[in-house]
Amino acid sequence: MNTLELAKKLRPRLGSRLGDVCPADRLPVHVTDKPKFYVVNTDESRRAGDHWVLFYFPKKKPAEFFDAMGNPPHYYHRRFVNVLMANSGDYSYNVERLQNGGTCGQFCIYYALNRRRGLNASDILDTFDRRNLVYNDSIVLDFVNTL
Repeated sequence: MNTLELAKKLRPRLGSRLGDVCPADRLPVHVTDKPKFYVVNTDESRRAGDHWVLFYFPKKKPAEFFDAMGNPPHYYHRRFVNVLMANSGDYSYNVERLQNGGTCGQFCIYYALNRRRGLNASDILDTFDRRNLVYNDSIVLDFVNTL
């Protein structure tokens, strides 16, 4: 999915809670008016785009970094860690790969909208099979296609 497709699916459903859909170098250093979701491409704006990840900044709880590939934020950019620490002081992230391929944007939509519905991170992650990544892709593709 590209930036416009992601924003088109998320903006009407998250409203002001969607901070932005942006490249890595446009992720704001300071996040205000929490809760906020940011869907961020791991590439910078001068590049074509590589992989989508999600930042969630709740009002009071630690921030969350979601990556369907299961990588920690520092795997991509030191800036990601700096933004998480500056806005939360503590953060969590998932450590298991969930996607088979090409569905990172759909995984971000699935995670964001289920967090918005009130599900916690572990409940969302428990939806997925740790071995059958093709099955996981079908879950998020079906979910996004019904929006």
